[in-house]
Amino acid sequence: MNLLRTKQFHLKMVEETSQQKYYRKNRDKILKKCKEYYYANIAKHRVYYKKNAKKLNTHSRKYHAEHRETVDKNRRARYERQMDKAKAQATNYYYDNREEVLKKTSTKEHRKKSLKYKTVINANNRKKYATDPVFKAQTESRTICSKAIREGRLIRPGKCGRCGKKSEPEAHHEDYTKPLKVKWLCIPCHRFIHRKENPLKNKKKS
Repeated sequence: MNLLRTKQFHLKMVEETSQQKYYRKNRDKILKKCKEYYYANIAKHRVYYKKNAKKLNTHSRKYHAEHRETVDKNRRARYERQMDKAKAQATNYYYDNREEVLKKTSTKEHRKKSLKYKTVINANNRKKYATDPVFKAQTESRTICSKAIREGRLIRPGKCGRCGKKSEPEAHHEDYTKPLKVKWLCIPCHRFIHRKENPLKNKKKS
């Protein structure tokens, strides 16, 4: 019986590896077919999601908690591949649906939520400023930098220093002991560099 079980397990492993090889070879074709099927049956998917929303959300949260590192890694890789596309989509959506977006953000409920969020963050930052010397150095260098920009001692350029796109870039400090020595980066590039420097920074304790 044990020999039969081992043979069956070995056969399963061989089948899985052959499937993986097939997927690597025909990845583009498979993804194209999946997209075609999804868009052909999008109404059915929406109905199914509405019926089983709780079940699907709990399953996705559970999977994310168990495989947090791989999920974050895949998200970062996908964002890096499609960074320009994502930026264009976000800006186009905002300008196409500007009135709806402003209505949503200008409601009383949204304001209450944002005020609560801000008060919690401010309280946490005060505690952190008092206890963490690194965070203290960061905040002090940022205040000096913003004051220099207001006074005209630091001039903000009209494009990103990394990707070269026209934007209102942010000041990035490589060394917080030198507050006026900065790199000018757009928001996506700035986030990307901080994620590269601190990959475990935004991880929650599961």
